Amino acid sequence: LDYAESLVHNQLEFGRSKSFREDVSSKFRSRPAYCAFFELEYGSILPEDVIRKCFDDINTSLINLMNSEFIKRISEDGLYLIAQRTLKLRFLDASVSCTPDLIAFFKSAPPTVVDWKVEIPEYKDHWLQLGLYGLVLSRVEPHKDFPAESHDMLKDPGNIELLEFQLLHNQAHEYKITPEDVVGVENYIYSSTTQISRFVNGDSVVDPHLLPSARNAEYCISCNFRKLCWRGN
Repeated sequence: LDYAESLVHNQLEFGRSKSFREDVSSKFRSRPAYCAFFELEYGSILPEDVIRKCFDDINTSLINLMNSEFIKRISEDGLYLIAQRTLKLRFLDASVSCTPDLIAFFKSAPPTVVDWKVEIPEYKDHWLQLGLYGLVLSRVEPHKDFPAESHDMLKDPGNIELLEFQLLHNQAHEYKITPEDVVGVENYIYSSTTQISRFVNGDSVVDPHLLPSARNAEYCISCNFRKLCWRGN
């Protein structure tokens, strides 16, 4: 908790000084203190009540995590943990890259891919994201530090457990990949990469003025793409 609080203070200092404008390199952006604030970018302020809630949410999330069954399971049966490891896969003519929050290997249980979440969107789960992680993990060449006893198990995505952990609400949602799910994820990868390729190659042109606009003008105020959108006008 002390480390998390110290990190937030460093991020607040970094974001308030707008230091993110000094360098756009990936190495610079990978620094723990790297942070940018929407409110400051658009001439507003960071409300003190929002900052206090941020600290409260961090404490709640970490306390929930450390008291969870998942952490208990790791302490009793954990073999090896890999955080934020990028997995890359060649799918037909496209490159697929994803970075699971955590890959957990166990002594007597299947590998588990974990995705930390702090919000619960209405009418939505994150199965597709986790399904993609699991499928890619089963298709990549095992990394050098993957436990040797897991290599054969990883060849079948059905062996990989998927866990979505809602940190603020202390809820864990578990998923498994079926053969039908594999087909669905592959179709998603194919359709997404094909569409992106067409745009990049100029085969598809979209007139932005034909795209649907926001249902309420107030949505524009909090939109992350506001500058790009308004710049086009």
